[in-house]
Amino acid sequence: MAIVIPLLKKDYQSKDGANPVYVRVQYERTRRYIPVGHKVLETQSNGKVFSHPKAAIISSKIATIVKQTETYRADCELHNRPVRLNTIGTEKTSNSFTQYLNHRAKQFGENDQIIMQWKLKRMAKELQSALGSDVYFEDLAADALRKYETYLIQGILKENFDDYDN
Repeated sequence: MAIVIPLLKKDYQSKDGANPVYVRVQYERTRRYIPVGHKVLETQSNGKVFSHPKAAIISSKIATIVKQTETYRADCELHNRPVRLNTIGTEKTSNSFTQYLNHRAKQFGENDQIIMQWKLKRMAKELQSALGSDVYFEDLAADALRKYETYLIQGILKENFDDYDN
């Protein structure tokens, strides 16, 4: 279970004496400090409750980070993926390799590099077909790549090899 604690970073102080508000997320032995984007005076906070003019906004941002942390941890548990705290606060639950390939294909298409666009779209589609779902960077292990290779040999590449036999 992840521990989420809002806190003031006292190692930095602005000219008016305000400290930035951070949220410390700890899972097992890993910690990450996520900035909330606001500074408050030490007298305006007791760690969890803020008496700052923008206290509602600060509390809302903290609640959003807490919710993202819980959602991300549950998603990792559901899909048997390791928890990587660097994705919390970035609006994504994991780094999807197939989404990355489709994103790059779109960029190539915008630059009129049609062949690269087609190749990347095809590779993303083949990976999803071979492995049965969206493929994440964490999933790219030797077993998954062997399964993808087998898929290519048995399916798509077999057609090409049959043409050479004739």
